[in-house]
Amino acid sequence: REGSPRLLDDMEAAIANRDSQVVSSLAHKLKGSARNIGAKRLATACGLLEGQAAAGQLKEAQTVLQVITNEMAAVIDYFSHRTEGEDLSRGQ
Repeated sequence: REGSPRLLDDMEAAIANRDSQVVSSLAHKLKGSARNIGAKRLATACGLLEGQAAAGQLKEAQTVLQVITNEMAAVIDYFSHRTEGEDLSRGQ
């Protein structure tokens, strides 16, 4: 996935390695960040993956990761369009 945040790449690697503990930790981290910015669908998908991984159930993890990836792309797109032309260093 070109241009995807490293966290998603790390999550994908952890799923491939069947490392439930790392998947759960990464999903928890991203869930918190998503909540902080109001990305509810992203936070919900991360919470689902976190719960599955904490239970050692990674059977559906790749499917949930695809939802997370799509939601992350939507969030990045939203914020990139929202900040176009703004001088963020001056708070405008």
